[in-house]
Amino acid sequence: MPLASASRLERLDLVHPVFADVSVFRSLLSGPAIRSSLKTLSLIDAKFGIGANDGRTQRKWSESEAATVAVFVGGLSNLVRLRIDESHLRPGHLRTLLSNLPRLRCLGITGQFGTRPQDELTSLGDDEFRYIAETCPDLHSLDLSCHRFSTCVGVEAVLMGCPDLKVFRCTGSSIPDDRMAPLLWRHQNLLLDRKSTRLNSSH
Repeated sequence: MPLASASRLERLDLVHPVFADVSVFRSLLSGPAIRSSLKTLSLIDAKFGIGANDGRTQRKWSESEAATVAVFVGGLSNLVRLRIDESHLRPGHLRTLLSNLPRLRCLGITGQFGTRPQDELTSLGDDEFRYIAETCPDLHSLDLSCHRFSTCVGVEAVLMGCPDLKVFRCTGSSIPDDRMAPLLWRHQNLLLDRKSTRLNSSH
């Protein structure tokens, strides 16, 4: 049975998938059955497109690929948990993605891990952090690691806008620990490691 037709599928983990074309990903999530049943989706380090001659995959999503991910994942209105690691979503795509996910409680959208050439990086900033807080105020868990352009302003917007947040990860940012720690400690519901003043399981 094709995944798109799976009427009882509640969880789908796609780990290091390589899609020959973004249309394959679109077809996977376009079926009405999976769109109504899926509650948990993980998309970990997805790659789209295989070179006709060299067989190498693209590392950064094109504008149309990122837009397709945003539209079709954002159409899964029953999602409770969503994780997109090594995401190449731009700010406009984030707004498309999150505009119709009212049941979302756990969200992870991480940037690129490790050292990458500048043209392969995609990073969300403070405006996007603020948008997440405004659009998803009922989150319990949020991972926004490896977004190098974020500052304390964006982190504070998340912590103030998501009062039920218990787990927040923002590793790999440019924010020094001595500025991050006071922000985290002011949020009463976070599960903190009292010895290090870091979030539990944040590194």
